[in-house]
Amino acid sequence: MREVKKVSLEELQFIFNFCKKKDIYYVDLRMELVDHLASRVEAIWEKEPNLSFQEAFHKVYKSFGIFGLSTLAEEHGKIVSKKYWSLVKQEFKLWLKPPQVFATLLFLVLTYFSLAALPPLTYIFWTLNFAGAIGTFVYMFLKAKRASQKLAGERSILLASPRQYWLLTYFAYWIPFQSFLINGHLPFWPDWLFETNGILFTTLFFGSSLIYTIANIKIMQMAEEQVYSLKNRLSFYRALPER
Repeated sequence: MREVKKVSLEELQFIFNFCKKKDIYYVDLRMELVDHLASRVEAIWEKEPNLSFQEAFHKVYKSFGIFGLSTLAEEHGKIVSKKYWSLVKQEFKLWLKPPQVFATLLFLVLTYFSLAALPPLTYIFWTLNFAGAIGTFVYMFLKAKRASQKLAGERSILLASPRQYWLLTYFAYWIPFQSFLINGHLPFWPDWLFETNGILFTTLFFGSSLIYTIANIKIMQMAEEQVYSLKNRLSFYRALPER
């Protein structure tokens, strides 16, 4: 029986480096693509065992069409964003299901009546919102940087989360704050904010921000836990320095 040819470690390293040169930036996606391409090379070898690795790999690459792997590289942003928001949605769903939903409702009720009884607390709540957004981003940025160093500068989908977090907080906080710098007043603190609808808005925004913060902290913890397994997998493609 003819022995089935398998992709060697050196050939896997070639595919890995090739994908990186083609802007497959996130290492976990790159490793998945390496496995996929290697499987397709081996499938070609089953039909044409006399082909060299370079010839078989060229056939696989050619099958991606005129744009090659660039189409996959362009999809990275969508993949990263989809993964990030799916994890955020999971956290929101968690706090809207029993028994956590009772804690959520209690928190919202206490916040609402506190603001209704003491309207000046609105300033404190919005200050906490801004401070929390800044603190969360700094925490995520530093965690992602430290984890990336352990991967010798590589980044995973989860380690891209600070950028996703910043995009939302930029539109939710910093654009209104820029308006404050231009106009000299905070659009978050108009008179209506101290009325019933404004108090309800502050309550819901504060509660949502808190859950969103918890979700992002959990995402970064997941990213840190993923580093060890990614580092082990990377060792098959190249030697990583011990840290």
